[in-house]
Amino acid sequence: MSLGEVRDIAIVVLAGISLVTTLVLFVTAFMLWRLFRVISDEVRPIIRSTADTAATIKAATTVTADSHAAEVARGVASVGVVGKLFSLFRRGN
Repeated sequence: MSLGEVRDIAIVVLAGISLVTTLVLFVTAFMLWRLFRVISDEVRPIIRSTADTAATIKAATTVTADSHAAEVARGVASVGVVGKLFSLFRRGN
């Protein structure tokens, strides 16, 4: 076996390895593309659901805060009326 034949065999082997690694690279890139697409398709509904939940919670807290504010205002008014009544009774004596 001459040096030229060894060189030719090495070139053929290296070309085969290069083809195999290129094929592995393309398969890996395709699998990553599919993974990103699946993750994107799965995450969008979750984000949409989270946004809906946040809007629902915001509406619920607004309603709760408004109703409690009205109750507090009524309570303060009632205390004011009771205070006025006591002051009237005190002055009357």
